[in-house]
This record gives sequence, structure tokens and C-alpha cells, in this order.
Amino acid sequence: MALTSWDTPAGGRGAAGGRYVPAADVAIGERDIVAAFDVPGVDPGDLAVEVHEGFLTVRGSRRPAWPGEGSGRAHRERPAGTFERTLRLPADADVDAITAALDKGVLSLIVPRLARPAAHRVPIGEAQPAGAEKKTRRLSLDGIAAELVRGPRRRG
Repeated sequence: MALTSWDTPAGGRGAAGGRYVPAADVAIGERDIVAAFDVPGVDPGDLAVEVHEGFLTVRGSRRPAWPGEGSGRAHRERPAGTFERTLRLPADADVDAITAALDKGVLSLIVPRLARPAAHRVPIGEAQPAGAEKKTRRLSLDGIAAELVRGPRRRG
């Protein structure tokens, strides 16, 4: 099961070069894939989850939280800004059944996986002798058009 990891600048640990990058955990199970993002302080309206051509993308923005006007100097450690994280989904992901929920600053995504069809054995037949070729009949374009109109002829 090939699954690429999140595109994680700085390994998904907070700010990367002054950018806000929420930490993400991904658990891959037999029935589903579960991803969780730490997005405290991010409003639900500032988050978007999209699936396009086998990629799941989470976008959002976290607004800076300033102590207030006129407070003089400020020291800010809590990162803010926009972010985008992308995950390549496996071929058996059921993209029409993905669910997302935001609870206590954690965005949880559940990607169900489609049931894999059971393997079946393909019978191997015997090769036909070199001289035993199937007889085929050749039709001209007029013959093909006639068969389309009246249907194939039945032979004896």
C-alpha cells in the first residue's frame, strides 16, 4: 500500500520559517485512513478540505492573536498565517465518503477505504496446435453496415 506522507516543511512542528504549519498525524488502517490536525484558534470558516485527482488537500488560515491596541511592545510566539497540506490518497480511498469534523482545535478527517475484491484464479488453457487457426469471416464496409441494420446472419 503506497501512501506518501504529508508535505511537511519543518516536519510539521509548528512554524517553519515564520509560517504556520499545523502538526498532523495520519493513521492508516485496513478500513480507513484517519488524519488529525492541530488547528487551535482556526475558525471552521477558515478551513477547506478538497479532493482532486487522488490528492487530499487541507487549506486554512490562522489569524494573529494580538494582545490589543496600545499595549506597547509585543512578543509573539504563536504562529499565524495560511497553510496548505496535501496527501496522496491510495487508489482504494472512497473519496465520496470522506468526513471532516472540528472539535476543540483538532480537525479530524476520516477517509474510508473501498473493499478490495478477492483475488481469483485465472484458468490456463492449452495452446492450440500451429495449424489449427480459428476461421474468421471478413466483411466489407457494406457487409458491416448491412449487419448493423438487419443483425448478424444465423448459420444453419
